[in-house]
Amino acid sequence: SGGSLQLWGTKELIGDTLKEGQFRFAVVDRRDYEVICEGANRAGGRILFPEIEFTQDDLEDGKATFLFDIVEVHDGAENISYDDAVFTVKAELLDRGDGTIDIEWEEVNDEEIRFVNYSSASGSVLSPKTGDEAHSWRWILLGLGALAGMGLSGSALGRRRKRPERKEPDSPESRL
Repeated sequence: SGGSLQLWGTKELIGDTLKEGQFRFAVVDRRDYEVICEGANRAGGRILFPEIEFTQDDLEDGKATFLFDIVEVHDGAENISYDDAVFTVKAELLDRGDGTIDIEWEEVNDEEIRFVNYSSASGSVLSPKTGDEAHSWRWILLGLGALAGMGLSGSALGRRRKRPERKEPDSPESRL
């Protein structure tokens, strides 16, 4: 007896039609970084992994916590920009006392398990990857423009006339 964990996610392909089984994904155990199972996308974008089985041997003092990373397997398909995202899942196991295990899981940082790839069937330059790298050149230009603007306003502020320093009035004690 024991329990099982069913993980899932979604896949999106921009620039082409997503096909059944086109992309593969791996669940990696953080304890030893071994791949414990793989899944593939369905035509509609759903990723379903085989169930991960747990037994009483996986528990210590009736409970256990596991961390799993879910990653896309880069198969080297031409004209595809793969998603490099790593999603971490935390699974908490608790002995129910009847030979079965209660399993609750959650995405760490509340991130939805969602992979996005870009396709360029014509072989032209691919779109930028998802995440913080998207449109990085725009952010660099905006940042440089902002710095230049701050420099100009800073130099304008530097040319302002200084106010004369205020002197504190003499305190009654200083008059004695």
